[in-house]
Amino acid sequence: MDDVTKMMLDDDISHSRELWDKFGDDPKRMGGLFDMLIMRYKDIVDGFADDLEVVSSFDSGKDVAERYKNNVHKLINRLEIFKDCGYSNEELARHYINEGVEGTSYNLSFNETRSVISGMKNIKNSEKEEILSKIDNIESIVMSVDTKRNKWNQLRPYIIWITGKDVSIAMLLLPLIMKIN
Repeated sequence: MDDVTKMMLDDDISHSRELWDKFGDDPKRMGGLFDMLIMRYKDIVDGFADDLEVVSSFDSGKDVAERYKNNVHKLINRLEIFKDCGYSNEELARHYINEGVEGTSYNLSFNETRSVISGMKNIKNSEKEEILSKIDNIESIVMSVDTKRNKWNQLRPYIIWITGKDVSIAMLLLPLIMKIN
């Protein structure tokens, strides 16, 4: 991320926090702020738009205001965490894993997943080696020139193996399986 984008993100955090504090109950202002944050950062911060409350035109004004307020608060917090993680999605994923953030889905590359696994301090080196080896095998299958059906059949034993792992590891590995095409 370049310095200009970092400065913009820092300014947006400050400005958004100020608007949220002053006008949190105003659905129009929160709706505008919500839209701006989503459009600006959904492609920059991994998982930025995940697990937000649905805002419907059929909801009452009070419900709309409350949902926008909650969503904007989540987005501001996510931007602050992203900043604290050095503006890095890889570090953000590590943070979520270390903090045990539930409901977060990861869509990391094979190399990013290897890096996260290598950096995990709560698993033994022998288990890391096994996991890294399985990631190599999964990547070979996913990247092979074969039908989806054949790839799927080859990946089944790895899916069963993943289910025996800790949830934080499984959450990293399962999206790799879904990269078959």
